[in-house]
Amino acid sequence: MEISEFARELSSLIPEEKIMGAASEADINGDSFLVFGFRPESSSFIIDTNLIVKYIPLRDEVLWGRIEFVISPGIEAVSFMEKVYPKLISMGFEIVVESEGIYAYYKLGQEISGSLIKRLYERLCGMLGDRCGTLLFRGVTTVGEG
Repeated sequence: MEISEFARELSSLIPEEKIMGAASEADINGDSFLVFGFRPESSSFIIDTNLIVKYIPLRDEVLWGRIEFVISPGIEAVSFMEKVYPKLISMGFEIVVESEGIYAYYKLGQEISGSLIKRLYERLCGMLGDRCGTLLFRGVTTVGEG
């Protein structure tokens, strides 16, 4: 997917000029990952959200994307493992449990769109019994391979 198409697909979540600026920075630095951060508004359990995309510098091409939801370590663990975990796995999520939170990753492949990200966020909020506010864009970072 070309970066301009990616920017159009995500324009409901991220200002297009921020995406194009991050791509230019990645081109200059030779960075191959763009990480877009979001703060979930009004959510008690989802404390952070990141969209990670593999970018080919100087070719203006996005190869794939993945969304990461960070769930608060304060969530009731037994309830999560019995009720939410099986649903997330059946949807195709990968789950990593650490002391600072539960990480739910979903591979978007090239199907990267603002509407898909919002749907995944809303479904996760529903499973957690959480309020589902807006995903507020908080910034972007470019990262190299190593």
